Formats: sequence, C-alpha cells, structure tokens
Amino acid sequence: FSGAEMTRAQLDGANLQTARFTSAVMREANLEGAVLAQAWLDSADLQQAIMRQSNWTKANLSNASMQHAILEVSHGADAVARCVDLTQATLARCKACRVDFSQGTLKETNLESGDFTEGKFDRCTLMAANIRSATLRCATVVRAVLSEADMTSSDCAKADFSSSKFLSTILAESN
Repeated sequence: FSGAEMTRAQLDGANLQTARFTSAVMREANLEGAVLAQAWLDSADLQQAIMRQSNWTKANLSNASMQHAILEVSHGADAVARCVDLTQATLARCKACRVDFSQGTLKETNLESGDFTEGKFDRCTLMAANIRSATLRCATVVRAVLSEADMTSSDCAKADFSSSKFLSTILAESN
C-alpha cells in the first residue's frame, strides 16, 4: 500500500499486520480495532484517522502526520514513532510502553491516563499537552520542551528529564 491514496478508507477491524503504508495518504481513515502490529506507516498521512482500540505494537510511525488522530485505548508497545506529528491527537488510556517518540511534536496532545513506561520523548515538543494521570515511569524526556503541559498526578518515577524545559507546566501531585 506504499504511496496509496486511502482517504476515508474503512479498515476497521482489519488485519494489516506487517503491511507497508509508507507515504500513504490515509486521512480520516477508520482503523478502529485494526491490527497494525509490525506495520510500516512511516511518512504516512494519518490526519484525523480513527485508530481507537487498534494494535500498533512494533509498528514504524516515523515521520507520520497524525494531527487530530484518535488512538484512544490502543496498544503500541515497542513502536518507533520518531519525528511523528501528533498535534491535537488523542492517546488517552493508550498503552504505549517503550515507544520512541523522539523529536516528535505533541502539541495539545491528550495523553491522559496513558502508560508510556520506558518511552522516549527526547527533544519532543509537548506544548499544552494533557499528561494528567499518565505513567512515564523510567521514560527519557531529555532536552524536551514541556510548555504549559498539565502533568497533574502523573507517575514519573525514575524518569530522566535532563536539560528539559518546564515553562508554566503543572506538576501538582506528580510522582
């Protein structure tokens, strides 16, 4: 499917394991409940895609545009999402342990109650991100910008925030 035009495609519940969607245009696609484990979605345009309850474990989402995408209650352990644009995306209650979001843009992104244990957010932009009650245990958030982020009640035990900037960030009741 590399380079394919799949705008508004109905792929909910589909088994797309190990499929290649490199540079595919999948705007507003319905991938709810889809299995995308080990799929290649690098440089794909997934703006406004619905990926609620999908499995993107070990998938490659590097350089993907996922603005306004909905990934609520999805699973994405060990995925690679370097330089991904998740502006205004929803990853609430998402289980994304050991995902590499390095150099990503997570502006106004909803990560509330998500599990991002051992994740990498190095050099990420987390402006006005909702990180309330999220788990960032043992995560690396090195040289990131957390401007106006809300981290109320977040579990950040053993996380590394070296050289990160906290500008008007709320850390109330965080661990």
